[in-house]
Amino acid sequence: MKGKKRDQANVAKSKKEMDDLCAMLSKYNLVGNPREWLIDSGATHHVCANKELFAAFAPAQWEEKIYMANSAAAKVKGT
Repeated sequence: MKGKKRDQANVAKSKKEMDDLCAMLSKYNLVGNPREWLIDSGATHHVCANKELFAAFAPAQWEEKIYMANSAAAKVKGT
C-alpha cells in the first residue's frame, strides 16, 4: 500500500550486537509445568531451557550470554 510503512523487527546480526542482547523475564509460578510456555507476541527472542523441546538444535558458534533484569547472566548453549 502506498504511504504505509511496513513493520520491521530489529535483530542483532553481528557478534558485537549479540553481546549486548538483553532479556527481561518475570517469575510468576516457580512450580509450574516445565513444558508450559508463555506467549509474548511482541518478543524478538524466545528462550527455552528444555533442549528436548527443540525440533532441531545447533550448538552456539561463539560464547553468548543473556542478561536478566536482576543482572544475572546465563550462557546460550545453542539455537
